[in-house]
Amino acid sequence: VAKDPVLDMRERGNLNEIVVSPGRQLDGHYTFMTEHVCPVGALTTKDFRFKARVWFLRSATSVCQGCATGCNAHLDYDPRYNKAYRYRPRDNEKVNKFWMCDDGMLTYKQAHDGRVLEARVRGRAAPLAKAFDEARALFKGVAKDSVAIILSAQHSLEDNWALRELGTALVGSKSVFKSGKPDGYEDTILIHRDKNPNARGVDQLAPGIKALPSLLDEAQASRITHVLALGGAASVDVEAFRSAKMVVVAAHEGPLVDVATVVLPATSWAEHSGTYVNAKGMRQVSDKALEPLGASKPAWAHLAALATALGYEPS
Repeated sequence: VAKDPVLDMRERGNLNEIVVSPGRQLDGHYTFMTEHVCPVGALTTKDFRFKARVWFLRSATSVCQGCATGCNAHLDYDPRYNKAYRYRPRDNEKVNKFWMCDDGMLTYKQAHDGRVLEARVRGRAAPLAKAFDEARALFKGVAKDSVAIILSAQHSLEDNWALRELGTALVGSKSVFKSGKPDGYEDTILIHRDKNPNARGVDQLAPGIKALPSLLDEAQASRITHVLALGGAASVDVEAFRSAKMVVVAAHEGPLVDVATVVLPATSWAEHSGTYVNAKGMRQVSDKALEPLGASKPAWAHLAALATALGYEPS
């Protein structure tokens, strides 16, 4: 499948061994699959070896966060420590059969690494109540034409729907933009150039949504002075946003978090169930595995509370 015959055999009979072909290294994009397809468990990965005893682990049905392919996966975690330990491919003939790439299998680490776990006001840790009070003060009396919302291709359909409703239906903004990670490596097997799990879902939620660079121009011209954003990732330089008043709800650190006035900590995909639309337009549900870390809550829950703080009544 990987079209890379790097594995070989030597000796014969009961001396037969699996080896790496002479002059080669097992360093492609699908090397972890040697562990998955090994029939006796003799081949293991350095990433998982000796890290956990499998009989203590539980599994949640998940969707890979590495790219727009949306590979189906099992997220193995230890409920005693509330910690994720690995991804394993989950069979789905329509998406990834029983394969995953190495980068995708390592995205389980994002359940813990680079997380936003507490609220912040102007770069300093703050209680959630103070963060909501600050957001209320920032948006008090602001004209709807001066407000933009930024949906996130990194977050679930439910999280994005909540921000769309707050921003367009309640606040009344007509300026809707999309953020996410920049494009990267792709191949003809599984790896998609779009490194976001839900870009297609955001496009479906907000037809005609604009790319983030066009918001930079409006912010620099002071036509947009206030921003409600989801997710920390951005594929462009966002320093121009420092002049705007931004409230960002994010699970992970990123450029938008760095320039935000108020930050609210969101749960990752591993801490709440959510829907993701892959590049083929297939809606897939990723189930909750871990309990929320730190002060994080589902982004949709924070956005509902933010709507109340801004004086609206979310339904």
